[in-house]
Amino acid sequence: MKNNLLRSITIFLFMCTVCGNALHAQKKYSGQRTIVIMIDGFGEKYYRQASMPFLNQMEKAGIYKVVPSLMPAVTNVNNMAIATGTTADQNGITGNVYYDEQKQQEVYIEDPSILLRPSIFQQAHARGIRSALLSVKKKTIDVLGKYADYTICPECLPAQIKWTDTPVRFSGVYTREVSYQIFNAANTLLKADTSVKLVYIHTTDYPMHMWPPENDSVKVFLANIDRCIATLHATAPDAAILIT
Repeated sequence: MKNNLLRSITIFLFMCTVCGNALHAQKKYSGQRTIVIMIDGFGEKYYRQASMPFLNQMEKAGIYKVVPSLMPAVTNVNNMAIATGTTADQNGITGNVYYDEQKQQEVYIEDPSILLRPSIFQQAHARGIRSALLSVKKKTIDVLGKYADYTICPECLPAQIKWTDTPVRFSGVYTREVSYQIFNAANTLLKADTSVKLVYIHTTDYPMHMWPPENDSVKVFLANIDRCIATLHATAPDAAILIT
């Protein structure tokens, strides 16, 4: 297990270097799967006070580093930085809202044209790599979902999901359970369509906004998230898993 986890993380870092070079990009990619997990609101103190044995194992076997958050430390700024590999001054996403001078009012950032740099989904699409974006927030789907082959969120759930005939039911956005359901959907997708090579998961920040690190409710949430990550690894042991 330890060697698999180490290989899962280090190979992905190499893949980023290779796939990022447009001069040598392949039209079709049939190699290793990649899972990116953005645990919204997941600070170092929350990690250290929670019981997360699988994440502890990943930390020891792979690559782990505490890094500063981009400012302002809000969902859009950090999500778009992760998805484009650029900072706000480059990708244009400087907050959850912006001031529209023509309307003279604040407007939520939901328009993909505002994003000034290509996302990993756009780059994957250009290389023939199938991808999926699973998020608890519709705004994430709105900005990043155009080039993903699969998208899912509680607020934009179609009557039937493309990769399963079983109806998917979500709890409210501001619940702990909705994140578990997003992980379950990702796990089902990994089993159902192995041609998907990039899976991006974005969880709710609700528990961390509600409770401090020492609170039992948030500890239960993170322990369950740890089990969800372990399940993904069991389903796709070949996949690089990156968590931030």
